[in-house]
Amino acid sequence: MLHHFNLQQGEDIPIWVLDKSGNYTTRSMYRFLTFGGVVNSRMKKIWSARLPMKIKVFLWLAIQDRIQSGVALKHKSWKGDPNCSLCTSPETADHIIFQCVLARFAWVGVSEALGWNDSPISFSNLFSKQGGAMTMGLKLFCWLL
Repeated sequence: MLHHFNLQQGEDIPIWVLDKSGNYTTRSMYRFLTFGGVVNSRMKKIWSARLPMKIKVFLWLAIQDRIQSGVALKHKSWKGDPNCSLCTSPETADHIIFQCVLARFAWVGVSEALGWNDSPISFSNLFSKQGGAMTMGLKLFCWLL
């Protein structure tokens, strides 16, 4: 196996292959440990947006369906009702932000203000809006938060 390697005199120089510079950084190690192999372009836009950090974190949690909704809390042995108190549907992040009666009412107003033909029913639907409407919708959504 070592037949193809050419050993030379001198000191060995370690090279960190996880960083372009060849030097170890905690950032490159963290990126290696947490990177799942796919870059989420939606999240890149959110993290680079000029928004307060608490809004960015909330959006990240909501998109990952990690906000403390009734269904999520029920998985953590919460004793309360996992259903929405307004419409008795299972309370998930998507339900709270897009599908509840009150959320749909708010999105109809946003859609009319932006001139959309329909209101978004999920985050993927919001991000798929054409021609800059997504950016405007996201900004308006963040403002409403």
